[in-house]
Amino acid sequence: MGLEGKCCYVFTVSLAYRILRGEGQEEEEAMYGEFWRIKAQPSTRLTTWRVLENKIASKRNLEKRGISVESNVCSMCGEGEETTSHLFMQIFLACMSVTSG
Repeated sequence: MGLEGKCCYVFTVSLAYRILRGEGQEEEEAMYGEFWRIKAQPSTRLTTWRVLENKIASKRNLEKRGISVESNVCSMCGEGEETTSHLFMQIFLACMSVTSG
């Protein structure tokens, strides 16, 4: 069986990064059409969807929902405001550079 005529979308970290930055509208719409069919663990798909939709319980999102937090400084690195983008992009990229070096 060939894949002729079938449309495939590949999810990458760079695509997620562009979507988080507000870029890639066309790619986002196409990706969501196929998103839930990605061959990955359901927990991985759900976490990825929550990151893309900014539904992670970061300190900033908790404050938006009226939940008081002691400090909005990132719990993992102690620098910067704890947002979904900070947790999943800045810290992830920093960890990647440390482990690859």
